Amino acid sequence: MAFLIPNVGKTKRLDAALTYKAPWKTALYTNAVTWGTATVLGDITEATFTGYAQTTPTFPAAAVVSNKGSSTAAVQNFTITAGTQTVVGYYLLDSDGNLVGGEAFSASVVLDIAGITTLALTVTQTETTE
Repeated sequence: MAFLIPNVGKTKRLDAALTYKAPWKTALYTNAVTWGTATVLGDITEATFTGYAQTTPTFPAAAVVSNKGSSTAAVQNFTITAGTQTVVGYYLLDSDGNLVGGEAFSASVVLDIAGITTLALTVTQTETTE
C-alpha cells in the first residue's frame, strides 16, 4: 500500500512550506525562460521599469481544493511610472533570495505609461500530492 496524505495533512504541509523561509518575494521577469528542474536564478532577467519593486505576498492558511492543499495570496500589483517594458512572467524568492519557482504568462504584457500601467498578479501555491 502506498503512503497516503489525508486532506488535513495536505493543508498542514503547505502551511509549513509557506511559513518556512517567509517572507516570500514576487518578482517579474523579461526574458524567455524554459522552466524546468535545472532552472536557476541566473537564467532570469528581472524587470527594471521605473516604479518596479518586488512585492511581498502573504499566503493565508491553506484549504483543500480539488483534493490538494491550496493557498492564494492577495493580488500583487506592479505599477510602471515612466517608460515601457515588456514582462513575460513572474517568479518567487524565499527570504534568503533563493529561487523557489515561477512561470511564464500565457502572453507577454507590455507595461507602458501611456497604456497599461499596472499588472495585477494573483499567486496560488498548490500542494501537488493528491
